[in-house]
Amino acid sequence: MENVTLEQMARELETLQEQIKSVQEKLDRMTRGYAAPIFATEHPYVVRVPRVQGGHPIIEGTGRTVRGVVELSRQMTLEELLKEYEGSLTPAQLFDALSYYYDHPGEIDQYVAENNAALGRGPQIEFPTDHPRIYKNPRIHRGEPIIQGTKVTVRNIIEQTRAGSSPEEIVEQYAQLELAQVYDALAYYYDHPAEMERYLGKEDEPAGQTHHVSS
Repeated sequence: MENVTLEQMARELETLQEQIKSVQEKLDRMTRGYAAPIFATEHPYVVRVPRVQGGHPIIEGTGRTVRGVVELSRQMTLEELLKEYEGSLTPAQLFDALSYYYDHPGEIDQYVAENNAALGRGPQIEFPTDHPRIYKNPRIHRGEPIIQGTKVTVRNIIEQTRAGSSPEEIVEQYAQLELAQVYDALAYYYDHPAEMERYLGKEDEPAGQTHHVSS
């Protein structure tokens, strides 16, 4: 009796497998020819797919938008950006996305603005760092690390320190700052010396220009 039951189970399993195969074949026939077309751009790694990310330019085969890459590039150094996408994008894909942006800045900036509006972001967009009082805002000092809620950069604090000012004197110069914020800015510098030395080497804006900035 047991052998008969096992044989019946085997037949039922075989029938079920055939039914599953039949359903899969029907699905394949139904979806065949409905694949979304891929539209190439003048950039080798950037394409448009109507049903992916609203047809916005994406990096082929990933679903990652050029807009997303650009937004992150405004918050990070190049080294940080490469590390962020390590394993998901090649350097060639990443740089091609940035190249696309510089060829089409108006288009991508419009997508960024629409995305910000959809997320309900206000005019100030701050992104946290590994230091609690230090943030980055792509709309302030081109994304340099700043003290949260102000426009005072970590670079300003380091420049004042190198000029001989103590943390207490810096607080007097920047009335909106607290000692904890100044010390956190110093800590950020020592955690990210290479990044900060690049900012300190800039000559596009005198350090004194941002003194007494209101929050």
